[in-house]
Amino acid sequence: MQTMVHYLMEKPEVLEQVKRGTVSLIGITEEEKAAVIQAFTEEGVRKADFWK
Repeated sequence: MQTMVHYLMEKPEVLEQVKRGTVSLIGITEEEKAAVIQAFTEEGVRKADFWK
C-alpha cells in the first residue's frame, strides 16, 4: 500500500484516472480505494502537509 501511495504522489495524473474509473488499483478493495482517494483530497493533503 505504501508503494502505491508513493506512486500516486509522484504521478497525480494516475490518481485522476483512478477517480474517473479509467484505471484500477489491483490488489485493493473498493473501501481501500475510497480511502486512498479521500486521503488525496484537498483536505487530506492539507492535513498531511501539517506533519511534514
